[in-house]
Amino acid sequence: MSDRREDIGHEPDVPAVDLSALDPTADARAFDGRVRDILDDARFELARRRRASRTGVAARWGRVAWPAAAAVALASLAVLRTSQPALASDQVTIEEEMALAVGVPEALAVWVSETDAPQISEILVGWEE
Repeated sequence: MSDRREDIGHEPDVPAVDLSALDPTADARAFDGRVRDILDDARFELARRRRASRTGVAARWGRVAWPAAAAVALASLAVLRTSQPALASDQVTIEEEMALAVGVPEALAVWVSETDAPQISEILVGWEE
């Protein structure tokens, strides 16, 4: 059976590096003091987290998650738009489907996928329909 150092790809003629000087537990009393100091410093934050309700934590995460989800959705739409084949003029695009899903009137949803901006009078007429 071979030497353990050879098994893990270590060359036998290269001396092992002594990392014992980096061991934080070498001086147990000093290590325990550092742990105690860290716990003392974190006491107020840990108490605040224990008092926080699950719904409050979810709401805080939601403030970050919803904009991130919206950014992913927009990026997905951009990728889908550039990768989809050319549509016939009577087919509904993904952008129009999304606009209709969020409640944009059908007359206005068509303009979402067009490259030319509609006139203000067209928007007003479309919104009234």
